[in-house]
Amino acid sequence: MTNKKEDSVYFFSQVDRRVDRDGELDSEGQILSEYPAWMHDSAIANLKEEIEQSSRNIHRYKRDRLFDEESIFKQDRDLKAKKAKLALIEKSRPKLTGTQRDKLWKVAQNLTKEVKSLLFTKSEMRLGTVSAHEEANMIVDKKISVDKLGISPQMAQDLNMKLQDGKASRGDLERALKIVNKLFNEDTNLENLRADRVTARGR
Repeated sequence: MTNKKEDSVYFFSQVDRRVDRDGELDSEGQILSEYPAWMHDSAIANLKEEIEQSSRNIHRYKRDRLFDEESIFKQDRDLKAKKAKLALIEKSRPKLTGTQRDKLWKVAQNLTKEVKSLLFTKSEMRLGTVSAHEEANMIVDKKISVDKLGISPQMAQDLNMKLQDGKASRGDLERALKIVNKLFNEDTNLENLRADRVTARGR
């Protein structure tokens, strides 16, 4: 297992990664999703509801003897698996030290400023003066140095940013900002960063 620096923040955990050869969760496995599981409020709420519903059903099945023991055993096993998954997700939300919080807050401010400067304005989007090709290129082209934003190579790796020569795309920055903002309980709807007019964009 790779030793990570003490100031690393585990944005992605075992539950977000590919399982190992034995089918077990792997803390160093490939990250399978753009965003960590702890960010998905709706999915977590649905999982909790499934657990509550399953618990009620199993209690009723046992009380009224509606199923044989083998069927109830399988449902119990599935319920335990869901509870274990929920526990992993809830535990995976990073808990920051004071130093980590201060550093990450500065990065969040830098990311916000940079992303805002790169977004086309509301008027441009509304009037259709932006080509789909230009918009697509800005999202994927690796042209932005992350070092100037206070993002170290280790932090970029922790955020699952795919850099090229230390540079990221606007899409990379947007994903990183959403993750950091969610951790700070800030707005993750980056459409709210769009300026109203071209003159206000500063780009």
